[in-house]
Amino acid sequence: MNLFWFCNDCSNNAIQNLKISRRLDSIEQKTNDVLEQTKECFGVVKTLYDRAPNVSVQKWSDVVKAKRPPLIIKPKNSSQNSVKTKLDVTNKVDPPQINIAGVRNTANGGIQIECENDESMQKLHEAARNEIQIPEFKKPTIVIVGVYDKYLREIDIFINKLKGMCGTSEITFVRKYKPRRKEHFNVLLEV
Repeated sequence: MNLFWFCNDCSNNAIQNLKISRRLDSIEQKTNDVLEQTKECFGVVKTLYDRAPNVSVQKWSDVVKAKRPPLIIKPKNSSQNSVKTKLDVTNKVDPPQINIAGVRNTANGGIQIECENDESMQKLHEAARNEIQIPEFKKPTIVIVGVYDKYLREIDIFINKLKGMCGTSEITFVRKYKPRRKEHFNVLLEV
């Protein structure tokens, strides 16, 4: 562009317009380059994703639900400590063959043993000759404080409303009790 024929103001405006258009062209070129690189990266990620085996990610709730109840072994002699109980169990059972996942000490010389699968738990259960208790997982309980008597008369409707609010159908009424020096009741529910 020949700027010789323009006046000073017009030539300055033309120069500014040229600079802006060159910057825009440069930005557009860089944007296109980045877009092409992004498309290439997406292509590489897609091929890697397609090649990878489908492995589902475990959620924490799935891990907790899949947990098996531990086996609690208590000695017949309550004065015996848990180290002696562990030695007795390891003498009767070979721990690597049973796939023991964890051992914890409990009260009165007992031990709590967690196995990796049910077969190992059955082998351990058969091999141990001490008193054996298999605990059950307790359901969580909820205490609702300050429920007045007029609402307790319609406890079934109250529980159905709670089931709808919580999105679960496993809420059961356990009991109601009146705290000291209060005119309302507390309700104990099991989920």
